[in-house]
Amino acid sequence: MALDAKLKTAGPKGVRTIRAADFFGSLRDVLKESEIVTEIQVPRVADGARQTFIKFRLREAVDFPIVSVACVLNFEGNICKDVRIVLGAVAPGQ
Repeated sequence: MALDAKLKTAGPKGVRTIRAADFFGSLRDVLKESEIVTEIQVPRVADGARQTFIKFRLREAVDFPIVSVACVLNFEGNICKDVRIVLGAVAPGQ
């Protein structure tokens, strides 16, 4: 979501493209009947962008996060022109 990815789906009614934010952020099933995800499209990060992903978990042996955060910042020189912050494992939807 932080990278503005899109998912391509295919089903009996054809092919469509869904924003990752709409796909993962919805509390309802976004896929139509008999539809599957066939492709994930992640655009190239802009030159000068900075990104990171951090996951907090209680034990190294267990990979279930208490919280995670993904962040992408786009800069023009020393000025931040765009920032995307996505939290994971904190709520059921947007």
